[in-house]
Amino acid sequence: MKKIIFITITALFLQLTLSLDVAHSETKTKKGKAKISSIKQSITIRYLKAPFEPNIEKIPVPFAGHDIETVYKAFDERKKAEQKDEFESTDQYKQRLSSLSEKPLFASVRQDSILAFVVSPTVTYDADSQMLTINLKTSPVWQSVQIDRSKLGLEIKTGEIRKENSIGQNAYGAKIEIEKLYSKEYELAIHNQSNFETEKVLEEYEKKSQQRMAEMRSKYNLPSGPFDDAYGKEAFVQRLKLLPTEARVVKDNVSALIVVKPTSPYITYGAILGEATFKDPNAFFSQMYYVDIDLLEIWLYNKKSGEILIKIKGKTNA
Repeated sequence: MKKIIFITITALFLQLTLSLDVAHSETKTKKGKAKISSIKQSITIRYLKAPFEPNIEKIPVPFAGHDIETVYKAFDERKKAEQKDEFESTDQYKQRLSSLSEKPLFASVRQDSILAFVVSPTVTYDADSQMLTINLKTSPVWQSVQIDRSKLGLEIKTGEIRKENSIGQNAYGAKIEIEKLYSKEYELAIHNQSNFETEKVLEEYEKKSQQRMAEMRSKYNLPSGPFDDAYGKEAFVQRLKLLPTEARVVKDNVSALIVVKPTSPYITYGAILGEATFKDPNAFFSQMYYVDIDLLEIWLYNKKSGEILIKIKGKTNA
């Protein structure tokens, strides 16, 4: 009997792993294709070149905040410049570091400046409860090829994307066309995420997988397993009580401003590789370039009027 239960649990785990992997791959592929089409549009964006002023009462319109790619590259250049040259004496090195610390990273932005990044949240409305729900989904932070669970990632910008097509073959000689998607993503690595409340939010495919798992456990009278927490992503969630007429305007125009301060080590790197299968012939290689920060506040605002709807503050700065 124990052997049968073990086999059943193993089958459940395999089903969970496969469903999540396939769905994640499909999500990544579709997401990448949509971004390819958007990147092709030639749009000039005027990013902020000075530190963000957190005491403003209204957001300028239009407003793009800082460019995370520029911030990342500036920190990268600073790290390279801070390396000691073999022909440089210790005194010369210390003097150069002191001089370097006085210089801005770019324009008038310094290493300890307050920065602000614009992101588009997910917004839903329930007419029965008259509740507008705004959430910003986070993702795991990858340190090289391993997850760093002490931080939360927040995607800000997708950089270079390219596709490659090839023919794959299995051990039996069967062939299939494989599409490989390569992408670069620029994200914030939030160090002080525990200062802000988050909720676990599930995608539709995760809700369906979770429901199937619950049905199988009920059918075979199995206890909950160690992989139940594999579903969903942590998200910053804000709910607003609004009448339908008000909610319609807010939903169509709400944006989020992530107000932060850089923290050591300032930049990190991670990567995810998704292999293709015959069931899902889509592979991907995603590179994540992180700017390490402490989150100060999240501002929800009307991107057309600049009106600030609410400021979400952490425990230490509430």
